[in-house]
Amino acid sequence: MKGIEYSELHAIAHFSDSIMLKQSGRNSFIHDIPNQQDFDMANLGFNESRVGIQSGKYDIVILDEANVAIHFQLFPVQKLLTLMAEKPAHVELLITGRYASPQVIEKADLVTDMFEVKHYYQKGITTGKGIES
Repeated sequence: MKGIEYSELHAIAHFSDSIMLKQSGRNSFIHDIPNQQDFDMANLGFNESRVGIQSGKYDIVILDEANVAIHFQLFPVQKLLTLMAEKPAHVELLITGRYASPQVIEKADLVTDMFEVKHYYQKGITTGKGIES
């Protein structure tokens, strides 16, 4: 979902010897109906994640915005549920994003629901350096 540049990339760059980051997504957000490129990139990223999880090289894998990808039907929830069930025991799998499906919530060991109470975007303030940019 995140093919664009965002602040976390700059932070992760400081740990490039111990963190591997792969992005799968166009250089924009999906605001309406996903196009074929969105589907292709989401599935490519998902498949690369599956290979990484099964490789034994990683202790923690973060599928950032995977819940949103499922919400936009970029890949079916069943693919994620299968991945959760088949992951090696030593791998900690973090799945982020809004709209977590009830099936994912049921299978997960830990679920956190964060919601916006107030955001500076509501006042027309755009990205903050070191926060979103």
